[in-house]
Amino acid sequence: MLYARKAWTIGALIGAGLALYGVALEYTTVVRATMLFYLTPVWATILGLWVLQERGNVARWGAIVCGLLGLFLLLDSKDGIAWNVGDALALASSIFWALGAIAIRQIPTIPLSGLSLAQFVCAPVFVVGIATLLHPLKLPSMEAVGGAMLILAAASILMVLPAIYALFWASQRLSPGRVGLLMMSEALVAVVTASIFLPEETLTITQWGGAALIIGSGLLELSGGRSI
Repeated sequence: MLYARKAWTIGALIGAGLALYGVALEYTTVVRATMLFYLTPVWATILGLWVLQERGNVARWGAIVCGLLGLFLLLDSKDGIAWNVGDALALASSIFWALGAIAIRQIPTIPLSGLSLAQFVCAPVFVVGIATLLHPLKLPSMEAVGGAMLILAAASILMVLPAIYALFWASQRLSPGRVGLLMMSEALVAVVTASIFLPEETLTITQWGGAALIIGSGLLELSGGRSI
């Protein structure tokens, strides 16, 4: 019973992170949403130092500084720091994901099947809730729902579920910051594909510098260094 409560708590945190990220893509660009979501290693490193009492070192503190500086540069515009609701949702998603990663690391014996089930139940609930707050909810027809459910079920079973299961497995064995770094391969793919298929998603040189710093923060977290 205790494991069940903890699994649902972690599922709610991870589910909220995925829901916020998914909705953020509707309100901001793919590149900005992805880069802001992948500030996860920064928040996970901070939480790891604080909650898990992990050792701090020059590289990890440098990762935090690079990530936060990259955040400000990515949001830079001619009128100063430019936010929109999508940016805020993407940033919140990275924080919720980091909280979930910390919780998984603290309780490595929770069955992965339970974690996966809780996350898949919680994520749609948060999506509906967030979407309803941001925009009046319009229910689709039953025909549209039926057709979409088959596609979503196949994609979830064949692609999403194995990926989430593998991610939870790694989260139980690696530090939260390192898991966040490994997930950054998605960020690189997203940036490259968005620049190819969505040419309207352009960034300034300063904003590209911010994106590079965010990715660099993950590399610094992995590199380790002298303890301080």
